[in-house]
Amino acid sequence: MTDRPDSLSAPDRPVHWGRAERVWSALGVFSVAVIAVSVNILVARHYTRWDWTSTHLYTLSAPTLQTLHELSERVEFIVLLGRSDPAYPSLEQILESYRAESAWVVPRFVDPDRSPGEFMAVQQKYGIVAGRTDNGRVVTDAIVVIARSDHRWYVTPDDIVSYDEERSEARPQLESTLTQGLRHVLVSDRSVVCFTTGHEEVSIDDVSPTGLAELARRLEKDNYEVRSVSLGAPSPASLTECNLVVVAAPDVPLDQRASSSITDFYTGGGNVLVLASAGLDDQYRVRNNGLEQVVRAAGIGFGDGVVVEGDSERRLPGGFGETFFAEPESHPITRGLIRRTQTELAVLVTLSQPLERIAGAPAESLLVTSPSSFELTELGGVMAGEEPTRAGRRGGPFSVAMATELPNPKPGAQPRGPRLVAAPASIGFGRNWHDPALIGTRRFMESVVSWLTSRPLIVSVPAKAAHPVGLALTEASLGEVWRYVLLYMPGSVLLLGLLVFYRRRMTELPHDARLKSRRHNKKGKSAPGRSSPAGGAHP
Repeated sequence: MTDRPDSLSAPDRPVHWGRAERVWSALGVFSVAVIAVSVNILVARHYTRWDWTSTHLYTLSAPTLQTLHELSERVEFIVLLGRSDPAYPSLEQILESYRAESAWVVPRFVDPDRSPGEFMAVQQKYGIVAGRTDNGRVVTDAIVVIARSDHRWYVTPDDIVSYDEERSEARPQLESTLTQGLRHVLVSDRSVVCFTTGHEEVSIDDVSPTGLAELARRLEKDNYEVRSVSLGAPSPASLTECNLVVVAAPDVPLDQRASSSITDFYTGGGNVLVLASAGLDDQYRVRNNGLEQVVRAAGIGFGDGVVVEGDSERRLPGGFGETFFAEPESHPITRGLIRRTQTELAVLVTLSQPLERIAGAPAESLLVTSPSSFELTELGGVMAGEEPTRAGRRGGPFSVAMATELPNPKPGAQPRGPRLVAAPASIGFGRNWHDPALIGTRRFMESVVSWLTSRPLIVSVPAKAAHPVGLALTEASLGEVWRYVLLYMPGSVLLLGLLVFYRRRMTELPHDARLKSRRHNKKGKSAPGRSSPAGGAHP
């Protein structure tokens, strides 16, 4: 019996759809499209991210969420990093978290290497200093610019992570830095920093290494308003609009009117920064600078001479010991310095006078010299080339920078009392921002201004967990590395190879046997149309 060659089995028959089937198919496709669009709309309106990092690095804290939810105008975060920079992924992830909480957050990534034109425009608009490394990569003094209208805040590479070299640990502080910067640009009122003039003070227009032009530029970048206020005769300016008054090393002693004006401003609730530098009279002795009345109101007194550092490891070569690195004392101003190594936390000072705390005053020491230091009251010998000796002179250690906060004279009008810091004028010199070795001096100066204007921490963002940095290799760990590299890893590869070889041998032999069996069976079968061994015919 034979099959019909033109017959078709049921599965091979063509299916003819009717109109109803086509309508239901179209409705099914349309329903799937509607569901897909609805899911996308729900995801866009209810954005959720999961932080699976071990330290919850990208989980935003309650103060950050509150700050983001209170936004009511556009804030731009301009990231000036290339994609190959190690900090780029972290910034991208955390800004995505910020944007998920508030549509007013607008991240913008500018690659200095791939988009040089756009980077130059941002650089000129915000006054960013840029340079190139040995391998040609562009680096800047700011990696993030937070901008709102005409308010701006700058984040440097040192702001996003803090290092504890004694414990070899790194603590991420990216969220706290960005949130604090965001809060700063949301404040409409800018703190006014007034630099006095009229007595040949160091000028904020002086761009030399010993000028204050770089300090003024940094203050403006940090959202301060910088002004010059004349206290010279015949008509001294008023200080009522100033949040901070800076008196920078007057070469002409302040007269009584100018000194009283600063003192009244301070005792009335203002903040003062005295940058003093030892000036010499015709007899090469330290003369009065007219600031004695001002610092005395804060419980601080000037010494009679110049501090000479006798420790060779602290003093710089080429002088007689008048330029040296002072050690910070424990204080809110120096909190970020005392955790670092001695070389990095030291603050460079020059031509400093010893400062003394008046009995009963609340003044605290900020920078101190070594016990090997001494006070030199007559500089005629060193001017003639002689080496100063400590014999018969008052010895250290001395305080060369001090801070004071008086009781609040206006409890209902301001949150705290007036503050004053007296320090050497060299902490404000422009060279501190250009020489990498003077990072301690630069940070000390920035901390002084922040403490005086009360602008350091506006919100309290919880710190992230610290994690180890680098590898600590001991003899035992080196032996373990040797065993892993020369024994465990090659042995594992060899064992895996043997298992693969054995598996293939076990599977290939039965497969070859089956092939031979099939070939034998095919040879034993009769050809079509011939008689079978039983004498029957094939259909």
